[in-house]
Amino acid sequence: MGRMARFHYASTKDADMRYLVGTAVADPFFCVENGEGAFAFLSVLEIGSFREHGKKGVTAVPLEPLMEKARAAGAGASPHALAKRILARYGPPGTDLSVSAHLPLDMADALRADGARLRVADPFLPERAVKSPEEVAAIRESCARTALAFLRIEEILRESAIDGAALRWKGEPLTSERLKREAGRVLFDADMENADGIIISSGAHAAMPHHAGEGLVRPHATIVCDIFPRSVRTGYFADMTRTYVKGEPSETAARMYAAVAAAQDAGFAAIRAGVEGKDAHQAAAAVIRDSGFGAGEATPDSVPGFIHGLGHGLGLEVHEPPRMGAHASGTLTAGNVVTVEPGLYHPEHGGVRIEDVVLVTEDGCEKLSEHPRELVIA
Repeated sequence: MGRMARFHYASTKDADMRYLVGTAVADPFFCVENGEGAFAFLSVLEIGSFREHGKKGVTAVPLEPLMEKARAAGAGASPHALAKRILARYGPPGTDLSVSAHLPLDMADALRADGARLRVADPFLPERAVKSPEEVAAIRESCARTALAFLRIEEILRESAIDGAALRWKGEPLTSERLKREAGRVLFDADMENADGIIISSGAHAAMPHHAGEGLVRPHATIVCDIFPRSVRTGYFADMTRTYVKGEPSETAARMYAAVAAAQDAGFAAIRAGVEGKDAHQAAAAVIRDSGFGAGEATPDSVPGFIHGLGHGLGLEVHEPPRMGAHASGTLTAGNVVTVEPGLYHPEHGGVRIEDVVLVTEDGCEKLSEHPRELVIA
């Protein structure tokens, strides 16, 4: 069969399966790649839509005849029995199979019991890290639609009035939850889904990088808005962050913002094919240090710190290879799509993070997300 056969069993909620077949399928199904081609084994409920929308080169095989043969043989039509019958034709038991670390354990046990030798490949599909022109276009489109949510947030902040220690919008206190609902409506109308939520945090919550945000949005305090939705149509994510202040930022917060913006620019300048991910990170971290702030794994509470990596790969998952961090291994390759998101966090002055998405090229990088960086919202 030439190269080792690849075998997978999942729904397309699994990013590897979505990549293999190119369209959404709600329930788990089998996919085999061998020397003869790529085959997806689907029920009558799915096969018509798959043949219309699935990836070219993947052959849809009706599942029901295999189920009937399995029943007739007295084996039943469990997924394990179907796997045995599929592999008897498309990857004979006893062969080596390349499988995902996400393959269900009971399925792996059944395959081994039938004589299959499994090799867990991590990553299962390393080719996912280099995006095709079609994938790049899909991510660019997701970023453009996500920018609409930032426009809505900015519009609301401009319309809001400062009322003591709170903001009021349309006569009601402005909360993180309210901003997230408004951003969510824009994204829904743009055919984007918030598969993993939205971060809109202010005040002390903004000093916690992954705090989702809750309660009142505070004036004169940083508001971190991190939005990472997925296209309903293509399945590709965007991941963008902007930091705002409604009112007057503290002197420290303003310095933090300037340092983060400069660090992001340094990251853009460092990224190109052949650069190690850790070196791109260190280019941004050096700017943070030169600005008088901390940059490392952890800092004392009194020192604002850049406490995470510069960025990560983006595609059918919001976090995927390659990584750019202090201890990242590996080299950037033309065709990688990565986020560039330096940040600083301080318990008294909040947090600042700015994030954009770029395509790695042979001689630099190309921004796929376009939205202004703007701290103060008047």
